[in-house]
Amino acid sequence: MKFFSTILASLAGAVSAAAPQPAEDIDASVSTRRHRMHDWQSLTDLPHDGALPALGAIATSGVRGALPFLELRAGAIEVTMRGYTEGKRITLEVRTGDRRVAVKAYCTPPELEAKLYATLAGSAGSVHFPHLIGWDRDLRVLAIEWLEGPSLLTLIKNGEGRRVGELAAIWLREAGSLPVRFGTHLGADSMLARTYKWADRLGAADPALGSAASIVAKRLVATQPVDGATRLVHGSLYDRHILDLVDGPGLIDWDCFGQGPAELDAAVFLSVVWRSGLRPERREASTQATEVFRECTRGLLDESALAWHQAVMMLRLAHKKLRREDVDAVAAARPLLAEAARRAAAAG
Repeated sequence: MKFFSTILASLAGAVSAAAPQPAEDIDASVSTRRHRMHDWQSLTDLPHDGALPALGAIATSGVRGALPFLELRAGAIEVTMRGYTEGKRITLEVRTGDRRVAVKAYCTPPELEAKLYATLAGSAGSVHFPHLIGWDRDLRVLAIEWLEGPSLLTLIKNGEGRRVGELAAIWLREAGSLPVRFGTHLGADSMLARTYKWADRLGAADPALGSAASIVAKRLVATQPVDGATRLVHGSLYDRHILDLVDGPGLIDWDCFGQGPAELDAAVFLSVVWRSGLRPERREASTQATEVFRECTRGLLDESALAWHQAVMMLRLAHKKLRREDVDAVAAARPLLAEAARRAAAAG
């Protein structure tokens, strides 16, 4: 295992005495900012982002005036900002009375995502998808049904690892039969194209990380799998993007969807569950979720391709740690990069 030993040597000089605890994941059920207003009041404390025209329209005309397709009843409206990436997208929860709606605004028209929701029309088999309420191409905004249920991240925190593995496996087993043949191609080529960018940024933060990441990236080039049959993939199958709706999983946050191999979605899910298990209090649930998922998807996945995609995902997760701009970000990236090396070795 000369390859893996080389990676460990690259990281050894910078490994701290104490293993770092990763930053707390943000659950999809946690709100970040809340606003109450009447129809005539503007949302002056939402972000001012010229790349997201829907925000300007809401600030000027209010939610009812800017988004008439919501058909909101009279009365107070409550808006919660659920997620925001400057210059790219924002997700808002809009509530009036007992009605809840997810409003998603983008820097580009969300035509494909709107088409996806319309095509899937709420559910397929045991998997549930949000219904499309409406969208506006000029404002680059769409509104979808609010799915109510705990995320798989919440279930892991509660020690319900078996349920986590079962729900994620349902999606992987049923996705291949869905009638969606459009979306960005997300095969091994597109994943590989990003690895050197991640390696460069890791190197800018810490030379040892950069050296190890470059070795992993070169290994991924040498072991790139041939994509098998492509089908609808979520593209960011994080545990917080799958909800427990009792009678099956509900999937949210589809802005990264596309066409790709089953191993891609499986790798994303397994990688974030593995990351969650770095926390001692979640380790048992994480292990159980992984074991149940693998058992429920037995025979569906190519093991070498899965290991390859997991290595790519671990490299990506290590890179994402640097966005925290935290003194512990480099330390938090190390175990993820070491796992990327292990998976890359298994892919070969």
